[in-house]
Amino acid sequence: MIGNWENIKFGTIASFRNGLNFTKNSHGKGLKLIGVPDFQDYFKPVYRSLSEISIIETLKEDDYLKKGDILFVRSNGNKALVGRSLFIDKPITAVFSGFCIRARIISKGVCPLFYAYFSRTEKFRALLSAASGGTNIQNLNQKILNNVLVPRPPIEIQQKIASILSAYDDLIENNLRRIDLNCELAETMFLSLFNNKVNWGEFELNEVSKYFGRGVTPKYEEGTGLYGINQKANKGLTLNKDVFKEYRKGDWIPVEKYASKGDVLINSLGEGTIGRVHYYMGDNKKFPVDQHISIFRAKNMAVGLFVFQFFNSEYGQGHLHTLKKGGTNMTMLNIGDLRKVRIRMPSSDILENYYKSVIDLFKAKAILEKKNELLKEARDILLPRLMTGMIDPSEISGQVMENLDLEEIKEQPLDMVAEDELNYSREK
Repeated sequence: MIGNWENIKFGTIASFRNGLNFTKNSHGKGLKLIGVPDFQDYFKPVYRSLSEISIIETLKEDDYLKKGDILFVRSNGNKALVGRSLFIDKPITAVFSGFCIRARIISKGVCPLFYAYFSRTEKFRALLSAASGGTNIQNLNQKILNNVLVPRPPIEIQQKIASILSAYDDLIENNLRRIDLNCELAETMFLSLFNNKVNWGEFELNEVSKYFGRGVTPKYEEGTGLYGINQKANKGLTLNKDVFKEYRKGDWIPVEKYASKGDVLINSLGEGTIGRVHYYMGDNKKFPVDQHISIFRAKNMAVGLFVFQFFNSEYGQGHLHTLKKGGTNMTMLNIGDLRKVRIRMPSSDILENYYKSVIDLFKAKAILEKKNELLKEARDILLPRLMTGMIDPSEISGQVMENLDLEEIKEQPLDMVAEDELNYSREK
């Protein structure tokens, strides 16, 4: 019977190992390191963005990761992250931090990818809680992972389920590569323009904005799940339903604190993520922006896109670096300092022509990102049903339709030039 599978202790098919503890002196170049910041909501690591440490001579062979390993967050100040997993889907020369635990499948006739997907289910999290004494997971350890009960369907079913789910992730990965190519092309076009400055004018950002301020601070009262935009994503920003859940229904949020089409959103608080920027392409719904983010709303769309690409470039990132102000554990960008940043820009006709030449790349990026959201939703609906036997995997073809229903993401026209025209002919 489908779903009537044997339950076994995880420790009968896997071995576990804690990660390594490093000092600040270890940070450098040479060896990739996976730590808690690399988990977020990813299934696989974003390999290109992993941090590095200096190669340590005392490392043993078993300290390194291998293809097929599953990493878990062992401990973190954010309890929601504890127990979250990452799957190592390809060979990599890397180690993992002491805040993580590695599971390595050691039993034959077992599909590591199947258990990587199972570790993403709510059922697995509930099983971890039960194995830790019936409470929410505060800290994960090898004993808990060793004793947690996991299903062991026949290997053919494991492989079939893994194949169905990985088809979605393969499409998501392919879309991410296409997004990266679009971003690289847009950056190349920007640098070509930026490196040929002739008779450009120089302006304070405050002069070319119609709004430049911070987002809104949530009120810590029982709320209704209002969605907001925060700085959690590895690149840029992300829409997260937890950020503004503390707002009560009916609480008034100033209209300027909602993201508008063409806004440049600058992460302005938080060690490690400060300075990340996002060009907001808009949505059918309006979302408030988190207080950690500065909102630059240009007087026209062409200026907004140019300012985004400036801050997304090494020139702009270097400039933001000089504005950072340190606290005890945090770093911040002061909104007053941001408003006074001076930037050189071409004349309005050059800027508008440039905008027209690159905006389609950003529209394509937004569509691909939405397609990935739909793919993830479809995968996440299938995941628990396959893992509990509610759906017979043999009845699914394994083919994922790439022509998803995109009615909800029909492109909204972006105004080529907004209502306020500027004169950019002023000399430096």
